[in-house]
Amino acid sequence: MVGALLGLTAGLGILLLVDRLLLTRGPTLQSRVLPYVRDLPRVSAEATRSVALGGGTLGALLGPAADRAGRRLGALLGGAGSVRRRLERAGSVMTVQEFRIEQVLWGCVAFSLAAAGSMFLLLQGSANPLALLIICGIAAVLGVMARDYWLGSVVQRREQRMLAEFPTVADLL
Repeated sequence: MVGALLGLTAGLGILLLVDRLLLTRGPTLQSRVLPYVRDLPRVSAEATRSVALGGGTLGALLGPAADRAGRRLGALLGGAGSVRRRLERAGSVMTVQEFRIEQVLWGCVAFSLAAAGSMFLLLQGSANPLALLIICGIAAVLGVMARDYWLGSVVQRREQRMLAEFPTVADLL
């Protein structure tokens, strides 16, 4: 039994080591150079675009409502030009409307998590329902803001990678 446990532990350790080595392996030459080669044919943005809700039954049922909510959020927040520029800087093929839909989804998830926690507190009888409702609303707003913050962090990471690769590109040129 002890031998089996030691073997299992050693096997898991080797698996973790191999996994970590594969994750830390640097990018290939092709992946570093490809963004700078402009005369190669590219796959169109429509072909690579991902739909936030998927193309299945869920997307068919909730897609129109999510689209309307995304349009309303866009009208409320404005700044479509700024979002478009940040999406381009992030290297995303997502449209502003798709980004707004994702913001709505992040807000819904945050609201749902806060609502689940609120229901738990209400069932225990130790909370004010009005305060919990306000917390749920704040959680929805924070979810929308979190998606916007995430886009900013993606832009920042991409630009840092580009600056790190600049000497390599300069050497290749």
